[in-house]
Amino acid sequence: MKKFYYHPILLAAILIGFVASVVIGFQRHAVEVNSRTVELAIDYEGLLELAQREGLPADEVLAQAKEAGITSLAVYETTFKKFNANGKAAVLSGADILARYHSGMLMDPRWRTLVDEGKIVGTEVYV
Repeated sequence: MKKFYYHPILLAAILIGFVASVVIGFQRHAVEVNSRTVELAIDYEGLLELAQREGLPADEVLAQAKEAGITSLAVYETTFKKFNANGKAAVLSGADILARYHSGMLMDPRWRTLVDEGKIVGTEVYV
């Protein structure tokens, strides 16, 4: 009867594959354990609006949110539309500025100076 034996290269390849799978298994386990956490987020602009409505400083409201378990703030891209809605910027056509100037309703001295210098064009839009 012929004696059966395993080739040493085959055994080495199996051993290397087994060690690699054990290492990958431990790494995956670590990633899975870290993925079990829950992160609570709140909209930053909404938090600032809440602070303004309550009449509290923003720092105090942020501290209260942290104590309540909020771990992250969601910050969105600021667009001109948001600036316009918040009153932080305004869009005026040149014709509107000139009409306000001639009717005496243009109170901002910077706009009045630009009109006096002839830098306001009726077909342009100004921010």
